[in-house]
Amino acid sequence: MLIGGALFIAGSVVNTGAVNISMLIVGRTLLGFGIVFTLQAAPLYLADTAPPRWRGAFTISTTLCVSIVELHVFIKLLCAMKDAVFLFYTGWLLVMTPFVAALLPETKGVPLEAMRSVWARHWYWRRFVKDDAKQEIHVNRARSTS
Repeated sequence: MLIGGALFIAGSVVNTGAVNISMLIVGRTLLGFGIVFTLQAAPLYLADTAPPRWRGAFTISTTLCVSIVELHVFIKLLCAMKDAVFLFYTGWLLVMTPFVAALLPETKGVPLEAMRSVWARHWYWRRFVKDDAKQEIHVNRARSTS
């Protein structure tokens, strides 16, 4: 998701400063890659970190449907705002990046069984996660047997 955001910001900057058609093509290509990276990564992240009863609820058809709704919104904004639409999306990325950095814990290398304890240790989410002591015992037992 970070790669997608970085590519989208780069594409927005290139498109904003475009002085010829080649720069527009490069900028839009970067925007496209940014969107594709994010659309591929976000559903996988949500599916992996979702509680067990909700896993599998995020499907490809849902992703495709959201992509088509996003496309319609983008086209309407592009018609209304012209080139400023890229600045609009860049602004939202600048707002979302600190939000993600502050409110989403790092889950790299953490097995799904330990995900509850990751959320229980986070400064914000720990107030919503209950019964983390039992989960820690379960995770510690699983680690000691492997």
